[in-house]
Amino acid sequence: MYWICLQGLSGFIGTSSIASALGYSFSKNGWNSLCVDGYHDYLAKRSSSTNILYNLESNTKGWFDNLCCQDSELNLLKFADKCYYLPFGNSAEHYDEKKALEYIRQLKAKISQYSKLDYIIVDAGVKNSVFASAMEKESDVIITLMEAEGNCISIFEEQEIKNNEYLVLNKFVLNSTVMNEVEMMIRNSDYGRNFLKTSIKYDESVMQSFLHQMPVTRYMPISVASNDIERLMFDIVFISSNTDESEK
Repeated sequence: MYWICLQGLSGFIGTSSIASALGYSFSKNGWNSLCVDGYHDYLAKRSSSTNILYNLESNTKGWFDNLCCQDSELNLLKFADKCYYLPFGNSAEHYDEKKALEYIRQLKAKISQYSKLDYIIVDAGVKNSVFASAMEKESDVIITLMEAEGNCISIFEEQEIKNNEYLVLNKFVLNSTVMNEVEMMIRNSDYGRNFLKTSIKYDESVMQSFLHQMPVTRYMPISVASNDIERLMFDIVFISSNTDESEK
């Protein structure tokens, strides 16, 4: 059971889309996967919530409601063969990082009962948020999405990059001179070793998949974005296999 914390460097850059697409891609390749919506916004529910990608109502009962109500079992929703989804839920309880860490450990204990799961992808939202900061501590690998924009360099330099954290460029436009220059600057920086070679290129099929309420890897599996996400999935498999070997 391998835990993946998926987060964005700043703002909304598609963690929901990538998390759901990764989950489906893992299952399509024979692994049992679970996508967990860990992000929450109590002031306004995201219109782009992972719930949309699984065709669920925004107030669907989820894991946070389960923990608050001390229910005995989680309600894992089966989305496809070998692919499951766990929504956040509709609870409105606020918590600090210490409390978030406690909830995450309770969640991990409950999920550990489902022994057939291979990969758990947690949509942790924005890096350095309360939930994401706690989730980083409890994950085997951290995947941080970022965009190759001019201001991302200053944002990037302010971040603490963990040893098990890997950076991925998202919404990358191949013919953009600015994006290519920013990418080169980042890869030549002190944290260049943390950047995966895989970049997720901009593709309108991702937006279309939202309209059709399904992950892009299911909606259009031969699209540019789907191919990139498939490569990212195998990057994670390679990292997890090396992690397993180093722990023996």
